[in-house]
Amino acid sequence: MAPKEMEGCTFNYCNLEIYLNGEKYESFGKARFEVDNKRFMSVLIGDKLYEEQLVFLREYIQNAMDATKLMLWLKWKQEENMHVFTADENGHVDETLSSLDYVNLKDYAIKVGVELVQEDEYADSDAEKKSCTEVLRIHIIDSGVGMDEECLKALAVIGTGWSGRKKYFEEIGRMPIWMQPTGSFGIGIQSGFMMTNRIRIITRGMNEKHGLDIQLYSPRQLGKINYVFLSDNRVGTELILDVDWADFLSKLQESGHYGNILNTGNGVFDYDGILRDIKKCLTRYIGEMIPNSFIPVRVAIISKKLSKSESGEVVDSYVQRFLDKDSGTILRDTGSNIDYIIKNDMSEAYFWMRDEQVFVQIENDAELNSDQIIIDKFCYKGVLVRNKTIKNRKGGNLISRYIPVSMDIMGMNASDCLLISRSHFTEKMNGRFEELAWKCFKLYVEIVAKHIKKLGLKNQLSDVVKNSRSPYLLLMGVLYFGKNSDVAYICEQNVWADTTYFMQHLKKDSKKYKLEDSVHVTFNDVYEWFSSEDKMIVWKVNRTDLQSKAKTILDIVSIMNEEASEEVEKTSKYELSLREKTENYLKKTVKTEADPNYIITDPILVNILEEFIEKKGVNRKCL
Repeated sequence: MAPKEMEGCTFNYCNLEIYLNGEKYESFGKARFEVDNKRFMSVLIGDKLYEEQLVFLREYIQNAMDATKLMLWLKWKQEENMHVFTADENGHVDETLSSLDYVNLKDYAIKVGVELVQEDEYADSDAEKKSCTEVLRIHIIDSGVGMDEECLKALAVIGTGWSGRKKYFEEIGRMPIWMQPTGSFGIGIQSGFMMTNRIRIITRGMNEKHGLDIQLYSPRQLGKINYVFLSDNRVGTELILDVDWADFLSKLQESGHYGNILNTGNGVFDYDGILRDIKKCLTRYIGEMIPNSFIPVRVAIISKKLSKSESGEVVDSYVQRFLDKDSGTILRDTGSNIDYIIKNDMSEAYFWMRDEQVFVQIENDAELNSDQIIIDKFCYKGVLVRNKTIKNRKGGNLISRYIPVSMDIMGMNASDCLLISRSHFTEKMNGRFEELAWKCFKLYVEIVAKHIKKLGLKNQLSDVVKNSRSPYLLLMGVLYFGKNSDVAYICEQNVWADTTYFMQHLKKDSKKYKLEDSVHVTFNDVYEWFSSEDKMIVWKVNRTDLQSKAKTILDIVSIMNEEASEEVEKTSKYELSLREKTENYLKKTVKTEADPNYIITDPILVNILEEFIEKKGVNRKCL
């Protein structure tokens, strides 16, 4: 309709087609981030959401892992891939972690690609594109179920996780809980905005005719979501974000001991060298943040100079070592229903607790030249989670400083055991950690003892005798769990007859006691002391002066199996009572040269005894 004098015109239907970089788009849409207020309140109350800016790597790789797990499950159920799980010798297939086909999993590896780019493809003009500074472009690529329009709608509502994807929600409920996705809070996508203002997602969902090219903008830029439909794209997701490369390197250095990775040479930056350093450090960083993913993760350099795509470096993982057939055959302890593998030298063991759906790795680090203390690690479905209470505990380890434990909780929902940031477990998990760790440690000791006995019966003990760690492990087992028939057999066979421990021979000199070095105390002697409930064990506790020639007088000892009297209230009286008991004990035991008494001064044994006293609550005082 128009005024008569303007003569008017007839509107015709226009068939508009949109092309970008030669790609035809079927449709174009916009959305905006919204907040699910009920869920968002739990974000705001009492919890600092993220402690570091690089956490987006953990969140996005975890999202990729979730999508890949679901894809594996759907293909398994639809019989498109019959090699997700392996059958046992009877042809039975058990849908559990220890039955995963590790070789097949390599085809579903998540790729983290890095490249240095200068041109901003979203700049308004060619001049603006060329004037942009170099940025580090990070690609996270998976072969998972991808995203569809329903997922896009769920993505726009902060606080909606997999529960917002009705298409998959029921199927997820049918998955084994250890395999189910972890993104129950639905806020991880926001983490990238701490490092960038824009995130791009190229994706295509299963059974979808078209893909999506999604642009997410930071809430600082009004939180817009732009998307276009792609006419064709592979199933899966590629997430892309640009970050300031110098800032990224700085954050990476702050997060760990990666050294000075900026090599400027003669004042000229070697960008290829920078990319190699980023790849190396990023591989290590991801390995620390995600130490137990059964979905392989590869880190690669994306470069136009390369004639073909780089396959990338695989991030190390405990559970992948467990599943790798080269590590050996997975065995089962039927009594505890635990599947396990122990390395040939018995210094490391992996356990899959089938009932609890918990993966545990235990390492025996009892070596005299090992000063480094490796603290325990805790994960939730492959991803590192800190534990405030364990970290602040004296000693810092569930079992021992010499027996570090890595534990992955896979049989619980995230909301039942994690804070909303997923950076820490809830306090109620601490008792559960101890229960699970000690159950696996006890089995570890029993398996090692049986294995050594078996080798002894076959006259194949040569490698065992050379192993200095196993004797300490079995002595710890005797302290905590009592006598063991297999260890008794090992003593009878004198397997470690040549293994001696650093002791000091106690001699009486006038009214004082002198110490002289002795190295003739064997594994059998210590085993007898530790396994006897009525025998006192004396050991030196001021270990700082052990090597001092001037320090030859015994003035500080610890006595195990001494109980404090409840009637004695004052500490001074208790100390006096214990001193008298100690003097009487030494007078009885230190008689002649033919009947010597030994004070344990072997550093590892002393630490093991101290830890035992602390963990078991045996009362004793240092004189």
